[in-house]
Amino acid sequence: MKFIPFLILFCLMVSSMSFAQTSEGTMEQFTLTHDDRNRSYLVYTPANYNNKQSYKLLLVLHPASTTAQQMVDMTRFQSLADENDIVMIFPNAINGRWNSSDSQDIDDIGFISTLLDTIIAQYTIDESNIFTLGYSSGGLMTMKLRCTLSDRLRGIISYAAPMTFAIANECLSASPVSAMVIHGTVDEVF
Repeated sequence: MKFIPFLILFCLMVSSMSFAQTSEGTMEQFTLTHDDRNRSYLVYTPANYNNKQSYKLLLVLHPASTTAQQMVDMTRFQSLADENDIVMIFPNAINGRWNSSDSQDIDDIGFISTLLDTIIAQYTIDESNIFTLGYSSGGLMTMKLRCTLSDRLRGIISYAAPMTFAIANECLSASPVSAMVIHGTVDEVF
Protein backbone atom coordinates (compact mmCIF):
# COMPACT_ATOMS: atom_id res chain seq x y z
CA MET A 1 0.00 0.00 0.00
CA LYS A 2 2.94 2.35 0.48
CA PHE A 3 3.35 2.28 -3.31
CA ILE A 4 -0.01 4.03 -3.95
CA PRO A 5 1.04 7.52 -2.71
CA PHE A 6 4.23 7.19 -4.78
CA LEU A 7 2.15 6.40 -7.89
CA ILE A 8 -0.26 9.26 -7.24
CA LEU A 9 2.62 11.68 -6.77
CA PHE A 10 4.19 10.62 -10.06
CA CYS A 11 0.88 10.87 -11.91
CA LEU A 12 0.48 14.41 -10.67
CA MET A 13 4.03 15.21 -11.76
CA VAL A 14 3.53 13.76 -15.24
CA SER A 15 0.22 15.53 -15.73
CA SER A 16 1.55 18.94 -14.64
CA MET A 17 4.90 19.26 -16.32
CA SER A 18 4.87 23.04 -16.36
CA PHE A 19 5.34 23.64 -12.64
CA ALA A 20 8.25 25.69 -11.30
CA GLN A 21 11.44 23.73 -10.72
CA THR A 22 13.99 24.27 -8.02
CA SER A 23 16.36 21.42 -7.40
CA GLU A 24 19.56 21.41 -5.46
CA GLY A 25 20.82 17.90 -6.06
CA THR A 26 23.50 16.73 -8.46
CA MET A 27 23.09 15.45 -12.03
CA GLU A 28 26.08 13.54 -13.41
CA GLN A 29 26.69 11.69 -16.66
CA PHE A 30 28.35 8.27 -16.71
CA THR A 31 29.15 5.54 -19.20
CA LEU A 32 29.34 1.81 -18.77
CA THR A 33 30.24 -0.87 -21.29
CA HIS A 34 27.72 -3.63 -21.91
CA ASP A 35 28.04 -6.13 -24.77
CA ASP A 36 30.99 -4.16 -26.18
CA ARG A 37 28.85 -1.00 -26.44
CA ASN A 38 29.38 2.17 -24.46
CA ARG A 39 26.07 3.04 -22.83
CA SER A 40 25.55 6.44 -21.27
CA TYR A 41 23.23 7.44 -18.47
CA LEU A 42 22.52 10.32 -16.11
CA VAL A 43 22.25 9.94 -12.34
CA TYR A 44 20.49 12.47 -10.15
CA THR A 45 21.28 12.38 -6.45
CA PRO A 46 19.08 14.44 -4.14
CA ALA A 47 20.46 17.49 -2.38
CA ASN A 48 20.39 15.71 0.98
CA TYR A 49 22.19 12.57 -0.26
CA ASN A 50 24.04 10.87 2.60
CA ASN A 51 25.68 7.45 2.16
CA LYS A 52 24.54 6.43 5.66
CA GLN A 53 20.89 6.49 4.54
CA SER A 54 19.11 4.21 2.04
CA TYR A 55 17.37 5.80 -0.94
CA LYS A 56 14.62 4.71 -3.30
CA LEU A 57 15.73 4.26 -6.90
CA LEU A 58 13.76 5.44 -9.92
CA LEU A 59 14.78 4.39 -13.41
CA VAL A 60 13.26 6.80 -15.98
CA LEU A 61 13.12 5.67 -19.64
CA HIS A 62 12.75 8.18 -22.46
CA PRO A 63 10.50 7.81 -25.54
CA ALA A 64 11.82 6.98 -29.01
CA SER A 65 13.93 9.54 -30.86
CA THR A 66 14.77 11.40 -27.66
CA THR A 67 17.54 11.24 -25.07
CA ALA A 68 17.96 10.89 -21.35
CA GLN A 69 18.63 14.62 -21.09
CA GLN A 70 15.43 15.42 -22.96
CA MET A 71 13.54 13.17 -20.53
CA VAL A 72 15.10 15.05 -17.62
CA ASP A 73 14.01 18.34 -19.20
CA MET A 74 10.53 17.01 -20.00
CA THR A 75 9.74 15.49 -16.59
CA ARG A 76 11.62 17.82 -14.24
CA PHE A 77 11.44 15.26 -11.43
CA GLN A 78 14.51 16.56 -9.56
CA SER A 79 12.59 18.42 -6.86
CA LEU A 80 10.44 15.32 -6.36
CA ALA A 81 13.63 13.32 -5.81
CA ASP A 82 14.95 15.94 -3.38
CA GLU A 83 11.73 15.86 -1.34
CA ASN A 84 11.33 12.06 -1.29
CA ASP A 85 14.89 10.68 -0.98
CA ILE A 86 15.03 9.22 -4.48
CA VAL A 87 18.11 8.58 -6.61
CA MET A 88 17.10 8.72 -10.28
CA ILE A 89 18.73 7.11 -13.32
CA PHE A 90 18.06 8.32 -16.86
CA PRO A 91 19.70 5.88 -19.31
CA ASN A 92 20.07 6.44 -23.06
CA ALA A 93 18.80 3.89 -25.55
CA ILE A 94 20.98 2.97 -28.54
CA ASN A 95 20.00 5.24 -31.46
CA GLY A 96 17.13 6.59 -29.35
CA ARG A 97 15.17 3.30 -29.38
CA TRP A 98 14.62 0.71 -26.65
CA ASN A 99 14.62 -2.93 -27.74
CA SER A 100 11.40 -3.97 -26.02
CA SER A 101 10.46 -6.38 -28.81
CA ASP A 102 13.82 -8.19 -29.11
CA SER A 103 13.86 -7.19 -32.79
CA GLN A 104 17.32 -5.62 -32.60
CA ASP A 105 20.67 -7.04 -31.63
CA ILE A 106 20.71 -4.87 -28.50
CA ASP A 107 20.43 -6.32 -25.01
CA ASP A 108 18.62 -3.53 -23.19
CA ILE A 109 17.43 -5.89 -20.42
CA GLY A 110 21.02 -6.92 -19.72
CA PHE A 111 22.15 -3.29 -19.89
CA ILE A 112 19.52 -2.15 -17.40
CA SER A 113 20.23 -5.07 -15.08
CA THR A 114 23.95 -4.21 -15.18
CA LEU A 115 23.09 -0.54 -14.67
CA LEU A 116 21.04 -1.40 -11.57
CA ASP A 117 23.97 -3.46 -10.21
CA THR A 118 26.33 -0.53 -10.87
CA ILE A 119 24.08 2.03 -9.16
CA ILE A 120 23.47 -0.25 -6.16
CA ALA A 121 27.25 -0.70 -5.79
CA GLN A 122 27.90 3.07 -5.97
CA TYR A 123 24.99 4.49 -3.95
CA THR A 124 23.09 3.43 -0.84
CA ILE A 125 19.93 2.10 -2.47
CA ASP A 126 17.09 0.31 -0.72
CA GLU A 127 16.84 -2.66 -3.08
CA SER A 128 13.23 -3.27 -2.01
CA ASN A 129 12.29 0.17 -3.42
CA ILE A 130 13.33 0.15 -7.08
CA PHE A 131 10.80 1.66 -9.48
CA THR A 132 10.68 2.23 -13.22
CA LEU A 133 8.81 4.88 -15.16
CA GLY A 134 8.71 5.00 -18.95
CA TYR A 135 7.04 7.17 -21.54
CA SER A 136 5.88 5.80 -24.92
CA SER A 137 8.61 3.41 -26.17
CA GLY A 138 10.21 3.86 -22.74
CA GLY A 139 6.86 2.70 -21.37
CA LEU A 140 7.03 -0.44 -23.51
CA MET A 141 10.51 -1.09 -22.16
CA THR A 142 9.17 -0.51 -18.64
CA MET A 143 6.52 -3.17 -19.29
CA LYS A 144 9.20 -5.58 -20.50
CA LEU A 145 11.32 -4.86 -17.41
CA ARG A 146 8.26 -5.53 -15.25
CA CYS A 147 8.15 -9.02 -16.77
CA THR A 148 11.86 -9.84 -17.05
CA LEU A 149 13.26 -8.16 -13.92
CA SER A 150 10.21 -8.61 -11.69
CA ASP A 151 12.38 -9.93 -8.87
CA ARG A 152 14.13 -6.56 -8.69
CA LEU A 153 11.28 -4.09 -9.15
CA ARG A 154 8.73 -2.88 -6.60
CA GLY A 155 6.60 -1.01 -9.11
CA ILE A 156 6.35 0.49 -12.57
CA ILE A 157 4.53 3.30 -14.30
CA SER A 158 4.01 3.03 -18.04
CA TYR A 159 2.80 6.24 -19.62
CA ALA A 160 1.39 6.24 -23.19
CA ALA A 161 2.34 2.62 -23.90
CA PRO A 162 0.15 -0.48 -23.89
CA MET A 163 1.06 -4.00 -22.82
CA THR A 164 1.75 -5.97 -26.02
CA PHE A 165 0.88 -9.67 -26.37
CA ALA A 166 4.57 -10.56 -26.77
CA ILE A 167 5.50 -8.77 -23.54
CA ALA A 168 2.44 -10.16 -21.74
CA ASN A 169 3.58 -13.71 -22.58
CA GLU A 170 6.89 -12.96 -20.81
CA CYS A 171 4.94 -11.99 -17.70
CA LEU A 172 3.33 -15.39 -17.23
CA SER A 173 6.15 -16.60 -14.98
CA ALA A 174 7.05 -13.21 -13.49
CA SER A 175 6.67 -12.26 -9.84
CA PRO A 176 3.88 -9.78 -9.05
CA VAL A 177 4.91 -6.13 -9.42
CA SER A 178 2.70 -3.11 -8.75
CA ALA A 179 1.90 -1.35 -12.00
CA MET A 180 0.16 1.77 -13.16
CA VAL A 181 -0.58 2.11 -16.85
CA ILE A 182 -1.71 5.47 -18.18
CA HIS A 183 -2.89 5.37 -21.76
CA GLY A 184 -5.37 7.43 -23.76
CA THR A 185 -7.96 6.12 -26.18
CA VAL A 186 -7.02 8.55 -28.95
CA ASP A 187 -3.35 7.51 -29.19
CA GLU A 188 -2.73 6.89 -32.89
CA VAL A 189 0.74 5.38 -32.36
CA PHE A 190 -0.34 2.45 -30.19
